[in-house]
Amino acid sequence: MDFLGYGKEYVFYTRLKIDECVKTMTDSIGIKHDFGDIRIKTKDSKFQLFKKRDSTSSYNPVFYGRLVDLGGETRVEGYFGLSVIEMVITIFLYLWLIVFPFLVMESESIVTRIMICCAIISFSALITVVNMLWGKQKMKPLLDFIKQNLNATWNKETQEQFG
Repeated sequence: MDFLGYGKEYVFYTRLKIDECVKTMTDSIGIKHDFGDIRIKTKDSKFQLFKKRDSTSSYNPVFYGRLVDLGGETRVEGYFGLSVIEMVITIFLYLWLIVFPFLVMESESIVTRIMICCAIISFSALITVVNMLWGKQKMKPLLDFIKQNLNATWNKETQEQFG
């Protein structure tokens, strides 16, 4: 699924070996660069790359990546998603917004409660999309970080999207 760049696969190729890729990325964290304050979590050949949370958006995209050994080079593949905590909060918010009108408006008709529930959910969906669009601005610096630090090349589709 590709929604606003979330879920779309991004692919890079580098001549570094997997252990060199992990070391290069982890060594680059905390160094002042144009990408902002980037953080990384690694486990074997998998990693999560994200920018430090700020107050401009509650949605902070996470690049879920995997390093694949191709012999003389490494394929870096991954996709953007929300962090687990953001997914849990979003699901809880929607469940609460569905239940809330039924709990507090007992005197209203069922049709009125359903209409209010739909209006609240529509407004919340709009806020979610706006936040995801705002978070989309944080995707390119993460891709640039991978490209520059691993001296990697993008595949054709990623190149066309982010040039």
